[in-house]
Amino acid sequence: MKKINIFINGFGRIGRHCAKILSKDDAVSIVGINDLYEKEQMLHLFSYDSIYGEANPNLLKNTQFFTQKDPQNLPLEDLDIDILLQCSGVFLDTPSNMIYLKKGVKKVIISAPATDDTPVYIMGINEKSYQNQPIISASSCSANAIIPLLTLVDQSLGINGVFVSMIHSYTADQNLLDVKHPSRDLRRSRSATQNILPLYSTASYAVSKVMPNLKDKILATSIRIPLSHCTFYDITIKTKKNTNTNTLHDLLKHNPLTILNTTQEKLVSTDFIANPHSAIVDLNFTKVLEDNLLKITAWQDNEYAYAKRLVELAKHIFNA
Repeated sequence: MKKINIFINGFGRIGRHCAKILSKDDAVSIVGINDLYEKEQMLHLFSYDSIYGEANPNLLKNTQFFTQKDPQNLPLEDLDIDILLQCSGVFLDTPSNMIYLKKGVKKVIISAPATDDTPVYIMGINEKSYQNQPIISASSCSANAIIPLLTLVDQSLGINGVFVSMIHSYTADQNLLDVKHPSRDLRRSRSATQNILPLYSTASYAVSKVMPNLKDKILATSIRIPLSHCTFYDITIKTKKNTNTNTLHDLLKHNPLTILNTTQEKLVSTDFIANPHSAIVDLNFTKVLEDNLLKITAWQDNEYAYAKRLVELAKHIFNA
């Protein structure tokens, strides 16, 4: 059986997680990796991670490395690329990814919310409706956690409105110290290691792309905290139908989505490092108040779990 030839454009946190997952899959060959720093450092960061530990660099011994900013300069034509994982954070719409198709890449998955009408697919939710589009988006890590939970509630109870607060680890685009930041949000210029930074999140937009019935009915904030791993979601939902806590727990515990899990253990963030689920509902804080006001809390390793979904989506569209 032919291996799936995958190229990773952007070897940051998500790109490296994808490489670690893919490199252990006999059905896949990572034919190339491209980023704007030298191969020696790419291999070092693949091999050693302050959160996830060590990986064997020999897993990438057959992979070609490139350091090209302009995709025009990437010699992709001879690599027979089935899927390009667009993990650069730069090429976020269909037009900017067309160059890869012109160079022989068969399909591209953007590992972020697209800024245009590029089709969005979330594993466990709508991947079966994939229509063989050559360029798609896997949306964001937070959308992959939130959408499955909201889908279950919406299908069972209906949703009138949603507030999402993400207690989110800091990310690579934040500053270690107070210094200028390209964002217009002045809070992003402040030190990620010393402050709690309340930010508006793209999750509202990302969710409405997959669940258009929630457009203008969802507001999401990302509360960045001085922690390097995992996210805790605190979701408040006003439903159309009444329910109670026991029924809500049953809905979340006995759902058909393998990407979700629940726990009643009193766990903390480090307990979820490298957990593959899109969301792990913490039933201890998941309650119903006055029949139709729900609070759902959930954990996610926002890097590793998202990379797992990205890899699964790549394999799905290859076989579709």
